Amino acid sequence: MIFLLKTLDRSYLPQRQIAVFLLMEVYGFTASDVAGMVRMTEGSVYAALHRARTNIRNNRSKLSDQIQSENIESNASLLDTLLLAMRNGDVDSILGMFEESIHNDAKPGFQEYSKREMLNGSFKHRGPVLHVSLELLWGRKVFVALAETELGLALHDIREFVFENNRIVYHRGYYFCKEFLLEAGRTFGVQVQLQKAPNLDWRE
Repeated sequence: MIFLLKTLDRSYLPQRQIAVFLLMEVYGFTASDVAGMVRMTEGSVYAALHRARTNIRNNRSKLSDQIQSENIESNASLLDTLLLAMRNGDVDSILGMFEESIHNDAKPGFQEYSKREMLNGSFKHRGPVLHVSLELLWGRKVFVALAETELGLALHDIREFVFENNRIVYHRGYYFCKEFLLEAGRTFGVQVQLQKAPNLDWRE
């Protein structure tokens, strides 16, 4: 990905978009962190990230995308298997896909660094019944979880998974990321769940 950024002409990817993309996608900083670094609002950071992903996707013909295509094809069946397990609430099947040393990233809430930690931590919590689908968000395949609320279905969480050797080695969840979920909700055209456990209330 860094090679792609270096190869694309700056007329396609402005410096600020490059900065936001690298800080969030490569170095793992939060939107709040990046906003302070580049003197932008969090909403503007997400917008810049979205534009950067769009520019990269639209200009990918400048480079060979063979590697990316192969990765998408190899992960397709794994994503379908995971989606079915998530829809059925099949915890055992989901856990069976996890590498023992899986990294669960729920920034800015918490981090877990093994399957054992997840079993003793986040997997002990059973939330509401979710409606899960696999969607394309800003050029990336993500799992979108909608919860049943008094106002109807609302965006509850967005999750991403990374596979290596047919095992899940990394999971990133955006449950605690208000600005990210609000921006994603606008993109999907769905409302966001503003009251969530544990004790999250984003209503203004």
